[in-house]
Amino acid sequence: MQGIKTRLPHLEELVLHSVKKSDNILNEPMLSCPILRRVELIECFYSKDLLICGSKLKTFEALAMLHNESFSISILALNLVSFSYTSMFTMASPDKQLSALQVHGA
Repeated sequence: MQGIKTRLPHLEELVLHSVKKSDNILNEPMLSCPILRRVELIECFYSKDLLICGSKLKTFEALAMLHNESFSISILALNLVSFSYTSMFTMASPDKQLSALQVHGA
């Protein structure tokens, strides 16, 4: 998908497994899928920040993620009802590792 402009206006679910890229390979498909309702990332590696936008997005799951220390996920989805994130790394204490968590409601 790198370097390819993709528009998938009817895609409702996006599941990526073992995607290991340092560029923003997911950001472009996410922004070109206006009715996307579910995103699932399994054992993916990202070294850049992840931006997820979608007025129809209801479920976001990231399982066994690999990332660098400054990695962040930004989700702009007013209809999001389920968010799940699991890192491949163990965290000694969330208050020592989590730098920011913001939740905004309507």
